Order: sequence, then structure tokens, then C-alpha cells
Amino acid sequence: MSSTRTPQSTVDIGATNMKRVPSTSLIGRDRHALDVVVDDVTYIVTKAKTKNEKIALLKNVSCAFVHGKVHALMGASGAGKTTLLDVMTTRVTAGEVLGNGVRFGGMPATKALFKTCAAYVEQFDTLLPMLTVQETLNYWAELRARTAEETTEILARVPQIINDLDLTTCKDVIVGDALNRGISGGQAKRTNVALALVTDPDVLFLDEPTSGLDSATSLGIVQMLKNLADSGVTVIATIHSPTSEAFRLFDSLVMLKSGQVAFAGPLNTAVPYLKSLGFAYDDSFNMADFLIATVASEDLDFVQTFKNDAAGQRNVENIKSVMSTKALPPPPQPKVTRGALSKIKTLLKYRTRYNYSNPDFVAARSAGNFLFGFVMMSLFWKIGKPTGEAQDQSTQLNVASLLSMLNILPSFQASGYMPSVVLERAMFYRELDDGVYPLVSYIAYKIIEEGILAIPVSLIAQMMLFLGCGIQGSFFYFWIINYGVMSCGIALAYVCAAAASTMDEANTLLPVYNVVQLLFSGIIIRVESMPKGWAWYRHTLFVRYGWMAQMRNHFKDAPAVFFNDAGEAVDVGDFYGVSNTLTENILAVFGLWLFWIGVAYFTMKYVRHQKR
Repeated sequence: MSSTRTPQSTVDIGATNMKRVPSTSLIGRDRHALDVVVDDVTYIVTKAKTKNEKIALLKNVSCAFVHGKVHALMGASGAGKTTLLDVMTTRVTAGEVLGNGVRFGGMPATKALFKTCAAYVEQFDTLLPMLTVQETLNYWAELRARTAEETTEILARVPQIINDLDLTTCKDVIVGDALNRGISGGQAKRTNVALALVTDPDVLFLDEPTSGLDSATSLGIVQMLKNLADSGVTVIATIHSPTSEAFRLFDSLVMLKSGQVAFAGPLNTAVPYLKSLGFAYDDSFNMADFLIATVASEDLDFVQTFKNDAAGQRNVENIKSVMSTKALPPPPQPKVTRGALSKIKTLLKYRTRYNYSNPDFVAARSAGNFLFGFVMMSLFWKIGKPTGEAQDQSTQLNVASLLSMLNILPSFQASGYMPSVVLERAMFYRELDDGVYPLVSYIAYKIIEEGILAIPVSLIAQMMLFLGCGIQGSFFYFWIINYGVMSCGIALAYVCAAAASTMDEANTLLPVYNVVQLLFSGIIIRVESMPKGWAWYRHTLFVRYGWMAQMRNHFKDAPAVFFNDAGEAVDVGDFYGVSNTLTENILAVFGLWLFWIGVAYFTMKYVRHQKR
């Protein structure tokens, strides 16, 4: 690349008028065309290591993106492209946004406004691997719909979207993952775009939509975006090393350097602008690579030069012109009638149906119970059969130990429920950010999905133990106690999975807490022998209440063959400090189940591992 001085080039950015543009692509309606303006935005975050030091990831960024155009956001790695995209889409979760903010069609950008008129396609595909392309779009359509009528309307768009995005040949193919072959990378990218188009957005944001794709597929993606822009959509995409053919389809360009604007204007003026500064473009090089490499260099202060140049002044005038245009009133929004309950039904309809048909999913939740039941049954065969005076001290100790293990192991086995929360995290954050359901719907769906499957699994496993070990009392109480403890373990697993940033951390948290539960449950160290400072803790443990309930259910007439610290003859229940009635202990188990569900809710709500 050579440097030569040439006369100053001129850039002509015309004023933009807000108007309704008849849609000619996906949906036959008048489009509510929206321009997007970023007005002197600065984004400041606090450094993680030095809490008192703040850095500006974006600094005084100003630019305009008019409707009906495809706009490129470019810059070297770390220039602030994705950060600016996150600010515009109101997805930043840390730091402080300063300045005059972002406006959609003259209206301040808010999460609520974004959900009604815009969509965001993230860089990494977040799709459910077990659904086909058609099912994926139907699933998303039903989640996004706010009314029954809107559900019908959006579902009717899906076939046309599939056709327009060239997904017809793979519409019945599963998305797949690393272990299950599915659609190609390009098809997955187009499917992600299709999800965004389900709601017919007026503004479409994309983070590196051509990343990881071959040149032909990249060109097809950008051509698709160009077609959308021709229908009136405002298309804004970060782009990195696109092919020359794909890059030339963009209409305008904003280049960032160290979080500041180094150029903003029509794409066909970028090369002449740099040429006027002494940086000539060689046609044998990729144009996008030339622009990024030139602006990233330290040969010139490109940020300040652009501000002082006529091109920078035209950018300022263009922003003023767009902002001076009278904003259209927002289109009327329907009264939301599909609330949290309908979203739960949709999650169960698509996710649970496929999870239940997945052998790995079912085996992870049943195999351990059956294996454990068989081992315990063979180890404690008919141990609980003796009644009345036949229950000697050894029998009572063995039965108490068996009942204790029956209550602590379901909590350990709950580790099998954590991966679904950790592995679904990216999808969960995307769906929550897009506002497709409230958090309570997701948690309710998870509890229902796991709870229904746990019923037959626990019934079979507990029947084996009840009959094989000769357990006395009511089978219903024996089963419902175990089911309650298992449910508590599942809720606790959700808390650990939500609190931990990785699967390794979650696999550490749960066993540690369960070992503590075992220590304080009352069988390893008796209640009478516990230090007074720790005695209170046993009242918080669901495994202890479950064990005490099982003890109450089994032991009705056990002889007093033990002696307490006072030298009095007592039965095994009194010896271990079993308290409360059977009913009270069962209620305590399910009360703690609700408590852990509540903790899971607040953990998922306030602990976010994705920082933007």
C-alpha cells in the first residue's frame, strides 16, 4: 500500500425524511421506517481489577443510520464495534452511558421501545439443537406473539421467511450441535436472521453476520440484508474482514478507533477520503482490510482529523438533519393477552416434548435412581420387616441409616440437573433480553419439566426400596417424602448452576452444600451432641426434615433400646432427636422447596455471568 497526496474529496450525505415505506419483501404492510441516531455517546465502565479506575469504551460517538440502507460498523479488534451495538440495543449490563443517548425515529431508545420495533442477531448462534429449522421459527414466533391473533399472524409469516432466506431445503432438518449433525454454518446464520425477522422489525442489528462463513455464503447473507434494506428496514451490522463483493453491497460505513469515530459516511466516499489524507488504495487488496489497517495505524490521528475535516462536518450536519425530522408516532401496540402462563405452555410444547424423547436427557434423570434403588434394596434386603419388640438396636440403627441415605442421595443426584441450566445460559440470556418471556415462566417451565419426569422415576425406584427393604408405614408418604426431597435437590441444583459461572464451579458448590447437610442432618452427630452454636442450622435443611418424616412414617412402635445423655431409655427417634409430626415434617420439606425456588429466581435475576 503506497501513500500519495491527492486533492480533498467530497462527500454528499443527503438529508433523510421519515416516512412510511411500502414493504415488498417479507410482510405486506406499510413499514414504520425508523432512523437510528447515536448522539455524543460515551460509555464508561469500571475496571475489574482496579475498582476505582474507570475507562471509556466509547467516547463522544456520534453517527446516524438512515432507514432503507445497509450500514457497516468497522474497526480493528477492540475498537468498540460490539460495544456500540450493545449500547444501541440497550443490552449493556455494566457501566454508565453518558451523552445525549440513542434515538430510534426521534424517540429515546429504551428496552421497551426496542422490543416493539427492533431485533438483534448476535454473533454466535444460539439455537436449540433438537428442533428443526421450521420448529425453531414456530417456537420463536409463539414466544414473541403478544396476543392469540398475533400468534396466528406471525406463524403465517414463517413459510415466507423460510422461502426468502433460502431455508426451504433444510426446514425439516434439525439445527444440531457438535455431537449431532444438523444444518450448515451458513444455514444456522440465516436461521438466526430468520428469528429476528419473525416479528417484522423496522431496525435490524447484526453482530458480525458473516463471521466464520465462506465467501459465497457471506455474499448471500449480505445480499439478503440488502434486500431487507430495500424494503425499508434499517440494517446495522458490525463486520470484520468481509469479502470485497460482500463489502460493496453496504451503503454506508462507520469506522471506530479506540471507541471513537474515525469515519462516518457513504461507503463509496471512504476510499477517496483516505486518499485525500495521503493513503491510497491498491485495487489488488481487499477494500475492507485496507480501511481497517489504515485507520488502525498510528500514522495519523484519524479521530481528530475526521472531526476537523469537511467529511466530519457533514456527518454532524447529517445527524442534525435526521434529528430535526419530525418523528412518527409509534405504531399502536396490541393489549398483551399472552402472559407468563402461555409462555410456559410454549416452552413445554417445544422443549419438553423433545427432551422427553431424548434418551440422554431421560437417562441422566433416571439411571442413577434405578441403580441406587437396586443397590440399596440388595444391601438392606428386608431390613425393615421386623415390627414391635423384634426391632432390636441393630435393626433400628440400620433402618435409620437407610432412611438417612434415601434422603441425602437425591440431593447429590441433583447434579444431573445442573448442565441444562449452564448449557442453556446463552439461549436463556438471549430470550430474556428479547423479552420473549418473564423469568418466572422459564423457572416454572424447568420445575414442571423436571417434576413431571421425576414422578414415574421416583415411583419405580421407591417401590423397589419400599418392598425390597421391608419399609413400614404408608407407601404414599414414603414416596411423597422422597419426591419432595428430590424436588428440593433440583431447586438447589438450579441455584448452584445459576450462581456458578462454569460447570466446574457448579459441580463444586452442590456437593459441598450436600456434605454440610449430611453432617448436620442428625445421624452422623446426634442433636444432643451438637455444639449449641450450630444447633440452629439443622432447621434449615430439607434432608433433615425428609429424614425425620421417614422416621415418623416407619417407626410406630419401636422399643426403647437406646439411652440418651440423661441415661433414660428411648427409642431410635428420640435418640436421634427426631421432632415434629409426620405432617409437619412433610410440610417443612415442601416449604423449603418453595424457598429454594425463590432463591433460584433471585439468583437468575441478579447474578448475570454475561457482562456487556
